[in-house]
This record gives sequence, C-alpha cells and structure tokens, in this order.
Amino acid sequence: MIPDLYSGLTEEQIVKLKMTPPPHLFAVISWGCSATTWLAGALNSHPDIFCVHGVNHTWASFSAAPVVDGLDYIRMIGAQGSTHIAAGDIHGINSATVPTMKAALGDQFSCVCLVREPMSRLRSLMSVFERCEKFHWWDVD
Repeated sequence: MIPDLYSGLTEEQIVKLKMTPPPHLFAVISWGCSATTWLAGALNSHPDIFCVHGVNHTWASFSAAPVVDGLDYIRMIGAQGSTHIAAGDIHGINSATVPTMKAALGDQFSCVCLVREPMSRLRSLMSVFERCEKFHWWDVD
C-alpha cells in the first residue's frame, strides 16, 4: 500500500482508487521526436504493461480541458492500468513533477529519461515542423 497515493483525494476518489489499486507506475521523460510513439507501441505489445503516450495532452486538445500532470495524472494511469504489472506514461509528464511523485510513491514509481541520437532526432523534428507549419505551434526563429 502506498500511503501518500491517497493524500489530497476526496473520500469518493479514495474508494474508487482502492477498488482498482495501481500496479508499479512509471514515466519516461523525453524531448519531442525521440521515437516515443514507437516506444509506447513496443511497451504496449507486452501483455503485462499498460502505457500511454502523453494522453493528458490528447485529452486537453480534444476536450478543451486543462492538462493533468504529476501525481493526479499518474494516479489516473494507475487506475486504468490496474490489471497490469506496470502502468505508465511516455512523453506526457513534466520532469518538474517527478520529485513529488517519487516522494509520494517511493519504490512504486520509476522514471527514466529518453534521449535520441541528435541527428535522427533533428531529422524527425524537421519533418514535424514541415507537416505542422501552418499551425505555428513552434517559434523556430
């Protein structure tokens, strides 16, 4: 049992979370174009791993909701992946939230940083810039 997993939650949230206790939780911190989509797919091909790929940003983009991050976000992932041995996120967790999650979850939480070879990452990034140029998501000046 993770004592701080329930801190700050309402009684109803605690009951729901206890009904579906989370497995081991993880985060993969990365920069864009680091083959994170591929990695999420590879991890999800294992039957004991539940992995999302920055789904907090997808939820926000499609629902106009605020981006959920940190402990609140990893709790949701854990509840969704409760039937697996491990559940986590790639590319959706802000690295600044990791110390808080580690303090709250202890050994029940792991985090790694993924770095891609620079030239491959740059080529991939330039491809994204070209495909999304009209949206002006980045200021590359």
